[in-house]
Amino acid sequence: MTYAKREDIVDAIAGSFAPLTILDIGCGACGVADIFKSHGHDVYVTDITAERVPKEWMPRFTKNSATEIELMGYDAVIMAGLLYHLSTESQAAVCKRMTGRLVFLDTHYVRTPGPGEPRKQTASSEPHPVIPSIEFIRGELFPNHFLIQTAEHVDGRSWFVCIPKTVTTRRIRWGN
Repeated sequence: MTYAKREDIVDAIAGSFAPLTILDIGCGACGVADIFKSHGHDVYVTDITAERVPKEWMPRFTKNSATEIELMGYDAVIMAGLLYHLSTESQAAVCKRMTGRLVFLDTHYVRTPGPGEPRKQTASSEPHPVIPSIEFIRGELFPNHFLIQTAEHVDGRSWFVCIPKTVTTRRIRWGN
């Protein structure tokens, strides 16, 4: 199977919206933030550790948990590779806070019924992390959003553009 390039997908998504103020939650090495920034978006980054955050991003970095970060002032949120590091309960808590907000989500997922499948815990994950199911993403995590799913960039992983059914900001517009 041929997969789309992750960077090409991010570039297409970032270039499809007029400039927004965006928070990248679980930013890691800030590769996704770099692409959004290159399209004129005003990007801030947060993670539970500063370990992988490049020094040029440090002025826009806050160390924080995804369940505790303040979202006021942001038009949109990036969550790339975050959900499958969280338990089902934390996934629900984080996503519930996204109501009314545009979300750019990149995650592994499973196609089985139910909330998902357990994943091996890593140094950067909570206890009992779960790879969410498509059913759980659509029905439980983002019930107040319209979801547009991109092509997969690896098996069982794609981007979702989660457009709120009720928009809380007038700044969300297509194109430059």
